[in-house]
Amino acid sequence: ERKKKDFLQSFRRGVRSMRILSEHKVNGIVGYKEAAEIPAFVVMDWIDGPNLDKAVKSKLIDSWDLILKTSCELAKIIENAHRLPERVLHRDLRPPNIMLQNYYPGSSSLNVVILDFDLSWHLGAFEKSMLPTGASSGYLAPEQIHEIANVSTRHATVDSYGLGMTLFFMMSRRDPIPEESQHRDWEKELYNIASRIKSSMWYSIPNRYARLILNSTKYKQAERWDVNQIRAELDRLYDSITDPNKVASAELLAEEVIARTGTSFNYDWNSDKLCATITLPKGAKLCVLGDESKRRLCLNINWVSRGGKGIFKWLDTRRSKISSLLKNSKWDIDVISTSGQSLNITAYLKLDVAKDDIDLISSNISSILDELKFE
Repeated sequence: ERKKKDFLQSFRRGVRSMRILSEHKVNGIVGYKEAAEIPAFVVMDWIDGPNLDKAVKSKLIDSWDLILKTSCELAKIIENAHRLPERVLHRDLRPPNIMLQNYYPGSSSLNVVILDFDLSWHLGAFEKSMLPTGASSGYLAPEQIHEIANVSTRHATVDSYGLGMTLFFMMSRRDPIPEESQHRDWEKELYNIASRIKSSMWYSIPNRYARLILNSTKYKQAERWDVNQIRAELDRLYDSITDPNKVASAELLAEEVIARTGTSFNYDWNSDKLCATITLPKGAKLCVLGDESKRRLCLNINWVSRGGKGIFKWLDTRRSKISSLLKNSKWDIDVISTSGQSLNITAYLKLDVAKDDIDLISSNISSILDELKFE
């Protein structure tokens, strides 16, 4: 009897959430008509099309442009619901609860519609939630599964977690394992899966998408990205493949320049400094940083000898070749010096110049990296 009572309370809260969203005319929410409790039912608009689960598993969504378009629409809907005065949280984001209206093989339109608000919450709601079970629990935030001291399940980043795991599903085509984000190899798994979907338009998308999921599914609420951050990053990534001329972010371009240098060079991304760094076996480091305030890229090259004979006499030759490569792609060299057995170079490139010939810039950086191998 108690379980029936809890289900009824969840049903009531879900109906109120749908009514609130309908009254505010939030796009992307299934249209609410009416509801009754005896028997319990809700009358909603009919949504013609597959749900996200079926669409992804049948490979209707299998490229970065479709993954990003769907992700952008989904994030925007959730963000708009959060911004209402009643602050509606869905709290059960997962593929079966997301419909793709009128989307079938060969369709040119894709409209995301969100269903099922039985687990939702809004200001003024007090009822206890009934949690789903089974495979879907992989989409639930840790605080929804376990009681965690001083952590609320009525926090907006609960939806960040569900959204992040839904993005994971779209690129992996599998449901996440419950609490998979706490697994030791979670980060490695994200990058490996994302790298299987190649991007010929914007090379850094797989890494950035994987990093976005990582930041959305942090165990600690305070460390998770909010939906606004997720939506903003998704919009930037979608713009980068639909219209690269729209790219206005220095840090986005900085990572792209390094990503295009070739698969033989693995780079590390520093989210605090907004820079991509490649470290070569002999100790040379090349870093490209995005300076948003000055709308430019900053390149730093640093190498200090670990010992060896005859290095100094050909270090000047390497410096000269690197200088020529930088000038060829219009970098303004600020510092270039060899001191003893070390090399230091700092150069700047205006963002608009970088956007005009990104392939040449990346090709020249690849050649610079060859010069820095010191083999």
